[in-house]
Amino acid sequence: MSFFNCPRCKTQNAQGSLFCSNCGLAFNNQQPQQNAAKKKTFSIPLIVLIVLLGTCGFCGIFGVIVGLIQDKNANVAVSNSQNQTTNANSVNVSLSKHSNLFNETEVCNYPKSSPIAKFKELGGGTWGKWNDSDTSGYSCEKSKDSIIVFKNDASMQKVSVDYVPIGNKDGVGFIGLDYYVSQLLSPLASENKERKDFIDFCDYLSKKALNTGLSFSVKQKMLDTKWFSPSGEISAGFAERIGLGYVQITGNKNDKLLLIGFKIFPSEEAYKKYKDQ
Repeated sequence: MSFFNCPRCKTQNAQGSLFCSNCGLAFNNQQPQQNAAKKKTFSIPLIVLIVLLGTCGFCGIFGVIVGLIQDKNANVAVSNSQNQTTNANSVNVSLSKHSNLFNETEVCNYPKSSPIAKFKELGGGTWGKWNDSDTSGYSCEKSKDSIIVFKNDASMQKVSVDYVPIGNKDGVGFIGLDYYVSQLLSPLASENKERKDFIDFCDYLSKKALNTGLSFSVKQKMLDTKWFSPSGEISAGFAERIGLGYVQITGNKNDKLLLIGFKIFPSEEAYKKYKDQ
């Protein structure tokens, strides 16, 4: 129980008493005054705080609170963005249980949905073992590895394209393509068109395998033969990161022959392992 002093004789009286137990002073309004005092004392510290801080200080506190809310919202947005990116990668890029290799069940049939009809003949078959190599002993069995896209027997002109995924029992280490031109008697007038079709096919495969098309620089490298090595020599090559993986180009030529090698790797690890094969 709480007590208060009588304002006349200073005698302690129980809270809620209507009269002083000593002098009989009536203090009916004492309790309301005390409640009013409590409300007054509650508001004073807040007013004092605002005065001491001043307008700028109060704005500063408000700014900190708003900043914390914005940071929280930003973190949520970043988290959502990262989750969306992760989900997109896992859906669109087909990887095996070994995240550095392509999924073999799909890669064999990538050419079958090519927007360029002549390349749909390539591929097919099923992933299987064809030699005892630990790194490159597996490929697409019973598939069509090579097609002729142009041929003129009279002038001995021919353009052919190869499509061969290579890997091991765990998955596909790379997708290998070759563009081969033979023009023994005279230059092939339509060779530039055939090569552009091949580049478009490589661009489609890059989108299919890596979820990202070829860059302008890669396409230009395949059109410009000035950097190609002489036939019979090892090409210095050119490589570029595309999406989650890499692409690699090699080139060789002489007056009669032209060869472009193109590889798609699912990861940097696969690129380092298979780039020289």
